[in-house]
Amino acid sequence: MGLRDIALRARVAATSSLRRARMEELCRKGKAPMYVPFYHRVANNSPNDWTISRDTFAKQVDYCLEHFDPVGLDEVQRRVRVNESQRPTITFTFDDGYAENCEFALPLLVEKKMPTVYFVTVNCIRQQESFPHDCESGVSLAVNTVSQIREFSDLGIEIGLHTRSHVDFANVHSAAEIHSEIIDAKIELEQIIGRKVRYFAFPFGMPAQLTQAAIETVYEAGLSGFCSAYGAYNLPGRDAFHIRRFHGDGEFNRFLNWTSFDPRKVDGEPTVRYFLPPATSFAETMASMTV
Repeated sequence: MGLRDIALRARVAATSSLRRARMEELCRKGKAPMYVPFYHRVANNSPNDWTISRDTFAKQVDYCLEHFDPVGLDEVQRRVRVNESQRPTITFTFDDGYAENCEFALPLLVEKKMPTVYFVTVNCIRQQESFPHDCESGVSLAVNTVSQIREFSDLGIEIGLHTRSHVDFANVHSAAEIHSEIIDAKIELEQIIGRKVRYFAFPFGMPAQLTQAAIETVYEAGLSGFCSAYGAYNLPGRDAFHIRRFHGDGEFNRFLNWTSFDPRKVDGEPTVRYFLPPATSFAETMASMTV
């Protein structure tokens, strides 16, 4: 481990009692957080920074099932909306659609009955093209096939949309392109799996990509919500259409730091404001989400 990892391990250990007490208080107040980690690829060969080993992934799954309520994203949104969460929850998500996930990660999640949303990039799946970021790094990794997506959809893994071509919405200003990447891609993905697609995950998922035009198009497409990826918690009373996620880090102490609730993460979270028609402001949008 590096010095930062050693320091984090020491801090997590030193504050464990405080963290437990803080979580007990949040639960008593009905303010328990809802955790949504995201992953990309689970494999024992790691040619990139977004691959996690099988053993580490299995350890995280078992830890989460032992300590949190496993729920779907719809239940996450419900608790956020009603401003009440008596127990911390966990929902797993994946982005992109790597073939290796079918060898271990997805079968494990099905076996453990872990609620999971698996976000796929439609063109890469249909055309069997490696993801642009892998091609740029010089390591072309296998992507899921259409038959694999259908198989795991039938087994209970919810399939979500990760755009048509893994586009960076920070650089997209054409309404036609946004429509193609979200609305048309959703229709195509629904035809592939024979089921309704309910959730959307922004590629890169930072505040710069979460543009008003793209979020509004997600809503127009009839999707139930969108996922970011900049590292944040879902908390009761927030905006329920925006599902916040953090990276399922391969270093367990960093993962433990996230899932034992670090209030510094809340204090340092960037603000993302948007409106959903017919509202014309974030305040109106928030008011419409309150139950």
